[in-house]
Amino acid sequence: TQGVSSAASDVDKRQGLNEDKIEFEHILKVRLVCQQKREVNTNTPSKQLQKKYWDKYIELCDASEHPEMQISEALPRHYQYISIGKTGIQILQTVNTAKNYVASEIAINNNKSIYEFFFDLKDKIEEEVGKLEWHCNDTTKSTKIRKVFEIDVNNPGNHKKAILEQI
Repeated sequence: TQGVSSAASDVDKRQGLNEDKIEFEHILKVRLVCQQKREVNTNTPSKQLQKKYWDKYIELCDASEHPEMQISEALPRHYQYISIGKTGIQILQTVNTAKNYVASEIAINNNKSIYEFFFDLKDKIEEEVGKLEWHCNDTTKSTKIRKVFEIDVNNPGNHKKAILEQI
């Protein structure tokens, strides 16, 4: 039996068993995957046009009688948010150079009862501001009410008209 216990002791040592201590050898290495922020090329003609559009938007909004419609910064992107001071509701201004339109929408996050309140007044609202797109999907928590203005936004000569429509 002494030979058996000695052999068992040798096996224990090779496997990393040392009295009550167990030693592990790592087979897999944990590698953290950090998602990198996607770099956007702001030097494309489309991004440059968007930047000029939002610069003009800021200028015209400052001079308008609706300064509350001001965006915070002219960024080279197709949309800008405007806070209205109510959590989960904001105005979204969009300029689409591919499809030649601008749009203004009320985006409502996680509160379909507010959307339903507006929808109950749909006829009255559309009588005042014109035809709107009403988006409420049962599979999403967000809803929106959108006004689209078809205009050639690739022509900078149309920017003032498009911006005043949005404001």
